[in-house]
Amino acid sequence: MYKTLIILIFCFYSSETTGQRTQSESSNPVSKSSTEGLNGKWYNTMDDCLTSNCPCCLNFLKRHKKFDANGKPIKDKDGKAILDKEGNKRKGKILKRALCKTENCKDPEIGLKWGEKEIVNISGKEFNFYNFEAKQKESFIEILSVLPKFYLDSIPTNLRIGDPRRPNNQPKASEKKVGGGSRRCKKTNDDYEYIIVHPEVWNRPKENPVLTILHEAGHFIDKKRAMSASLVSSNSENFSKYLKGYKGDSKGNDEVIAQGIMYYFSRKYFNKKGVKLSNPVAADKIRLTKKFPKWLRTIIQEDIDKHGGL
Repeated sequence: MYKTLIILIFCFYSSETTGQRTQSESSNPVSKSSTEGLNGKWYNTMDDCLTSNCPCCLNFLKRHKKFDANGKPIKDKDGKAILDKEGNKRKGKILKRALCKTENCKDPEIGLKWGEKEIVNISGKEFNFYNFEAKQKESFIEILSVLPKFYLDSIPTNLRIGDPRRPNNQPKASEKKVGGGSRRCKKTNDDYEYIIVHPEVWNRPKENPVLTILHEAGHFIDKKRAMSASLVSSNSENFSKYLKGYKGDSKGNDEVIAQGIMYYFSRKYFNKKGVKLSNPVAADKIRLTKKFPKWLRTIIQEDIDKHGGL
């Protein structure tokens, strides 16, 4: 599947996110404003990254075990858990970091990392499909085709089949967690951004490509249209309650809109098994549940109506 295997270390919380929600490439705390790492250049703050003219800055949150809850360095030469005076394990300090990524679709060697490219037209927009098999390609086309043009235009040009947690590694069928992910630069840069879905999403009974792809698409729709950012103040109680019951790793407000986009379009155009319906469900008949309450359906519908509907 891949011509070259490039090892990339992956751990938790970033704007390079996965279907089980936000995962990131690993970091180490730094004392200066930036440092070179295996996965790119690390910055202490997002402002440092942005002012460096980096083409794609990613947000990261990471709990680092070498710092205690008060931010003081702690060491253990034997690698054992550090204990406080009461004998309890100390929790590491949550560190905010930014990572500069320079890998992009215009790199002449990108095919060695992302796989073979095919240009595919969906509803008048051209996409770069990397490392796709026939059934995955057909599935992506069918799913993204249900989005109206004003939403489809928000989706990144680059679509990948691979491992969301180790995006430059050959995906393994033995992975415990699969799902999908995305890279969303702080300042939109289409050459660097992508949606990536693990190939096992099409093989495992508990996985659903429709939900995975629409959720990741929802993140880009939310970002471009600033939906969660503009709605959170007037829907703070609803957002907060929703996120308390949300099972993903990330608890950002953008997850609410991503879920809303996912449920609205999946329940309008597909059945529970992911088979496309011959007749779409009417907007006011789209099934409501605890995971897709009426207020969230209304938010998505009102945004659609701003553009004249579907």
